[in-house]
Parts: sequence; structure tokens; C-alpha cells
Amino acid sequence: MQLSNSQPVFGLISTLIGLVLSIIVFLGTTGDVGVTILIGFILGVILLLIYIPVVMIEKGLCGCLGTLRETALKVGFEAKKKVIKVILTALSLLTFVLVLVYFIHGEIIVKEFTNATTGILTIVALVFWIINLVMSVLYIKN
Repeated sequence: MQLSNSQPVFGLISTLIGLVLSIIVFLGTTGDVGVTILIGFILGVILLLIYIPVVMIEKGLCGCLGTLRETALKVGFEAKKKVIKVILTALSLLTFVLVLVYFIHGEIIVKEFTNATTGILTIVALVFWIINLVMSVLYIKN
């Protein structure tokens, strides 16, 4: 399996893991500090909703829709492919930045790492969001 064919799949997987970790961190956060990670989570859900059809189209998993619908979907996707790639990259960047802002402001400045669990989970979530961003950037270049 080549990396160039798997970028949407890696982006989808890292989005799923990043979403799960982000919501766990949000649930462990109290006060107004968690608003940025909540907004990042919401953008991540939107990102996931865009990634799912992209992965289905790119991997040819749309057979369940029927030939006519699958062909129409693929033609529409090819016509708007650049726009979809830009949206994926922009959402990936925004989500990563919001989780990074939460990490710097919420975990380091406000909480001063008093709760190591949310701090570590935020770092792990950041790693997956940056993987997502890298996959989106690589996908836009193809």
C-alpha cells in the first residue's frame, strides 16, 4: 500500500483518534478553559464528516450506492476535488491550532499541569491532529 493512496485513510484514522482524545480531555476540563478544545472537537467532527466520503470515493468503496449514483458521485468529486482538499486542509489546520491553543493556555498557563492525565492526553491528541494536518497537506499536493 503506497502512502500517496492512503493519505485520506491515515487522515481519517488520525481524526477519529484525535476526536476521541479531545472529547476525553474536554470532559476532564472544568470552567471556561475547555471552550477552545470543544470548538476544535466540533471542527474535527465536521472534518470527519468530510473525510468519510472522500475515503469512500478514493478507495472505491461506493459500490453499495449503485452504478449510476457512484458514477455521479465520482464525477462531482472530481469536479470539486481541489475545493474539497482545501477545505480538509483548512479544517485540519484550524483544529490543530485550537487544540494547540488549549494545550498552551489551558494546560500550561492556567492549570500548570496539575492534572497530568489531561495534559498527556492533550499532547497525544496534538500528535494525532498534526498527523492529520500533514496528511491533509500531502493530499492537497496530489
